Amino acid sequence: MTHAIPSGSGWTLLPYSPMVTNADGVAVSWDTLQAWSDAECAAFGLPRIPEPDAPPSGQMEVSREPVDADGSPVWSVTYQPIPAPEPAPVPSSVTNFQARAIMRQVPMPDGRSLFTTVDTTLRKAVEDTRELGEFEPARVAADIDWQAWEQANTYDRQGTLVSSLATRFDFDSDATDDLFRRADLIRA
Repeated sequence: MTHAIPSGSGWTLLPYSPMVTNADGVAVSWDTLQAWSDAECAAFGLPRIPEPDAPPSGQMEVSREPVDADGSPVWSVTYQPIPAPEPAPVPSSVTNFQARAIMRQVPMPDGRSLFTTVDTTLRKAVEDTRELGEFEPARVAADIDWQAWEQANTYDRQGTLVSSLATRFDFDSDATDDLFRRADLIRA
């Protein structure tokens, strides 16, 4: 229990001591003070400070000090918002299964899933470049993306396919990181 002693125009916390003295110089033991009722403590001149209310929702206490309220000590409490938790670390890679499973859960503006959109886009890129020479950069890029899409066991967060798709579908780094975090939670 916290007690206060008058101090100027306010209140000071009463530090623990085996014997405590009020403003009139009368001493009692700490144990006696603790055994007294709130009214007895107040009459002796060393009132208890009632505990403040619980912090508002989403807030945490950062400081408190005794202040005067009509001749009695109360806590003046300062609160601040509880900080948002740090996001989980971004996995460096996810399995093909995890990536495809999360992509099936992400709707695109046209109503299709991200999985269907990516699959269709990569297939179309391969078809659209078939007439180019085997070593033309556009055909090579389309073929490599398709092979990675179909054959990779894992997708690396910093890999070329992920970077290519993020750019193509306007996913910023935060959105891509979020997909990797969500995919990492999926278990087969």
